[in-house]
Amino acid sequence: MKLLENYILENLAVGYTNADLIGDKILPLAKVGASQGQLPAFGKEHFRTYNTLRAENAQINLARDFNMSGLPYELKDRNLAIPYDLTYNNNSGKQIVDAQKHLVRLAKDNFLLSLEKERLDLVQDTNQYLPSNKVTFASNFFNLETTDPIKSIQNMMDTVEYSLLGRTPNKMVMNSKTFKAIRDNPHTRDYFINGIGGNAIPKVKDIADILGLEEIIIARSSYTADDNTFTELWGNKILLFYSKAPTGVKASVFNPNFGYTLWNNNPEVKWITLANTADKVKAISYSQMLDLKITGNVSGYLISNPIEPNVYSNL
Repeated sequence: MKLLENYILENLAVGYTNADLIGDKILPLAKVGASQGQLPAFGKEHFRTYNTLRAENAQINLARDFNMSGLPYELKDRNLAIPYDLTYNNNSGKQIVDAQKHLVRLAKDNFLLSLEKERLDLVQDTNQYLPSNKVTFASNFFNLETTDPIKSIQNMMDTVEYSLLGRTPNKMVMNSKTFKAIRDNPHTRDYFINGIGGNAIPKVKDIADILGLEEIIIARSSYTADDNTFTELWGNKILLFYSKAPTGVKASVFNPNFGYTLWNNNPEVKWITLANTADKVKAISYSQMLDLKITGNVSGYLISNPIEPNVYSNL
């Protein structure tokens, strides 16, 4: 039984992911060397210029002061355990394997979906953004025929590039409801009359290309708290942000980025025996030490209520 359990862990718990999860694209995993410390904070000091010429034996050209305090982080244990009643062992070997396979996948699915919710809640929190890089629409909603969503989004991207960081956002997040409302707006269709035909429906990549974005990320995941009602993890919001590691380099906290999911150990997946069960109930335990950090909020722009709320609620 021990060998069988180890086989299931090794072959199902490692490398299995939910394709609908997008948290890694917004807050990618970046390894840190200690469980707590300081992260570099990225701001305008990365875009200063200086006179670097120096005469022979002259004094060094000293840069202006900048904030070295950084952002504090602390990895915290996240854990989920799914119980398994050993009375299932009275069934056939195949039934035992199938039950354990299901529990391993269930543990990882639930763990990753919970982490996804935590990530998306963080980046949709308006308190994480400067007043200059967030807006809550009260009019000019993107579903209105009088509004040009493409032009409005381009103006917001320019705000980030010229006023805040110096880097244009290269990615955008929204859910499918918001995307369809933007896609079907007549002003959006006008951009594609000469390119893909007036009657053609622009795809996600088509709109990303018009905006000069590397990717439009469509959030599709939902969760349930009562097994009856499902709620989308991404609401009536749009996030523009900058996230890009140098080619061939893994995500690092030393690369300027909107944010990171910090870690320093691989997930620990193991079987444990639950106390006070007379060794009749085991559990599959899934754990990892993590911290979520927005390290460059000046490279993001959050739009709340891009779609008229009463229209959005009926989509």
